[in-house]
Amino acid sequence: MDTKNERFDLGGQIKGYRAAAGKSQRKFAQELGISPMRLGHWEHNRNEPPVEFLIKICKVLDLSADDLFGLSDQGESITPKERAVVYGYRSVPEFQKTIDHIVGVS
Repeated sequence: MDTKNERFDLGGQIKGYRAAAGKSQRKFAQELGISPMRLGHWEHNRNEPPVEFLIKICKVLDLSADDLFGLSDQGESITPKERAVVYGYRSVPEFQKTIDHIVGVS
């Protein structure tokens, strides 16, 4: 990223991963122990979360700091859409066997 011309969109990253996890802003804020308004300010880059909340965000969304900050190698990171598929897979156990068969894993 050319830092002279582009600003990293931390708020967009938080919002994208939250949405991919299927969490509403209200639910995610509750899990973080903050108000939805405060989360909205972070997601719209009005201000940035303190470090302790960055750690909590990663834990609640089950992602690495590298993913949150867009530092993962392109071949190693997964997109928010792919992350949503993983969350969906984990949340519907009755479909896991069928999906495992389709993708050839056991």
